[in-house]
Formats: sequence, structure tokens, C-alpha cells
Amino acid sequence: SYSQFLIYGPTPGTPFYDRVVKEDRLRPEFVKDREHYFHECTGFTSMVTHPKLSKEEIEGLQTWCFEEDYRRLGPSVYRSMRAWLHLYDYLKDSPSELLRKKAEVCKKDVLHAYPIFLTGKLFGPNPRIRRWIRALEARCHRLVGKPTLLQRFSGVLMLLMAGWTKLTLELDLFQHPSPKPRRYHWETPLEKCIRLYGEAYPDGAMAELRYRLEQKTATIRVRLEGALDRKNAEAFRQSFEKAMARRREAFVLNMENLKFADRKALASFYRTLRRYRNRIRVVPPVIQGNPALNLKALTLYFRPAAEAS
Repeated sequence: SYSQFLIYGPTPGTPFYDRVVKEDRLRPEFVKDREHYFHECTGFTSMVTHPKLSKEEIEGLQTWCFEEDYRRLGPSVYRSMRAWLHLYDYLKDSPSELLRKKAEVCKKDVLHAYPIFLTGKLFGPNPRIRRWIRALEARCHRLVGKPTLLQRFSGVLMLLMAGWTKLTLELDLFQHPSPKPRRYHWETPLEKCIRLYGEAYPDGAMAELRYRLEQKTATIRVRLEGALDRKNAEAFRQSFEKAMARRREAFVLNMENLKFADRKALASFYRTLRRYRNRIRVVPPVIQGNPALNLKALTLYFRPAAEAS
């Protein structure tokens, strides 16, 4: 009853995606801008370079498949009705009560769709499909019953609605509004540059989190340097949590030399370390002007290190 024609592309986190990136087959515009990648990765855009076909040819073939499906097989709603009618005719006299109930469900579906017949007989894609819809209507009336007066009136309303829809589509009127995204916790241009740099140079300093422990009397100082992204934040969080559970000293978390901190990485600290709140003090980064690096909330939550002295 239904057909699906999708242009399959790689999904991040899958072996296929890793293979496409390794073979340098992901289209350059998506490599450079991940936001653009996620916006276009819908099944209707060619994401991967092809040795024989261009992007326009691949997307054109998909459009051709949908058009041929509609021209040869007709609108999917009538194909669904044909399947419901066939199932009703096959199950209505079944010895199984459960299957007879299933047949009644199919019958109700067919009756509910009766008003759409008039539209198909007038607006079908070609004469052959319109003849097929008329034959399907006659078979439905023979097996399920004649339409009621209300269904006939609804058919006229359906025809008017279909005509209005066809007019607005051809004139491009009252279509879906252009998207107006509302962005929450969206990364700033500086954050994006740092993230892209870290992805391009995973072994570089920007993608690395370095930390060292210094113990003085009953206080252990932990110095963080480099970038605190989600991946290395999770590894550090696990190590830090084990140290907190194993030892009883107070900790000072020194972030003065931290160059970048991901919001979700910081949220991980909130959730995991809040049980040790009375033992942790924080020295915030010295970098100013970047909302993601404003760790005032984190500092106040654990109290600044200066207050511990």
C-alpha cells in the first residue's frame, strides 16, 4: 500500500559513518558545518559522494520514483482501502472470533474512508487510475454497503477541500511557515571554533584535558588545564568520584587554566559531586566574555576556594 524511497546517509556514531569519514566520502559542505549536516540529514538529501552520480542526479532519481509510484499505483489512501477491503472479505467468515473482530475493524476503516472516493474519481493522476478507483468504489459498495447521505455530503466537502489544497499548492499559498528556531543553550561562535578545532585536531592541546593532584596538609588540589568537553569530562568525573569516595580530605578544584568547558560536561559535575559538596571548593577560570566559561553558578554551588581558607 505504501512506498518509501529514501537516500540513505551515514548516522554519526555508527560504523558506516566512521567508514564514510575515513574514506573522505562525506560531502565537503557537511564536513565543514555539522549544523548543516543535521539540518539536511532527512533522507531526501544526498550526503555521500557517489563515483558515478552527482548530487542532483541522485535527488532527481528519488523525485522520479515518487512521481512514478503515484502515476502507476495511484494515491496511497485508495491502496490502503483495497488492502482493508481484501482483509475484510477474507476474514469476515472466519471460524475464529478474533479474526472476525479484525474483519469488522477493517470494515469500519473502509466506511470511514468512503467520502474520499469522489475526489479520486475526479482528481486521479490519469484515466487508468480514475477507472481503478471507480471499480474499487463499486466493490466496496457491493461488499460493505452503500454510502449514507452523510457520507455523500462529506464527499462533496472533501472535493472542495481537495480543490482548495490543489490551488494553494500550485500558487504556493498558505504553505508551511518558514522555521523560526528557538535556540536554548546554543554554543557561541567562539565555542564553535574551539569545538571544530578540537574535532579537527583530536590530539592537540585544545581537545586535551590535563589535570594533576597536589596534596598540602589535609587539602588536595586538583588543577585542570586545556579543554573540558563531554568525553574527557566523563573520564575525569569517574576518576574524581573514586578519589572522593576513597579519601576523606577536602578538595580544591582549580580551573584557572581551563580554556574551554562544555555546559553538559559541567552539568555532569553538578549531578555526580553534589553529595561531596561540603568537601569541594572551586577556583573558576580567569577567561572572561564567554557565557560557557562563566562558571559562577558552579563556583557558588561548591563555594569559592578563597572562602575555604
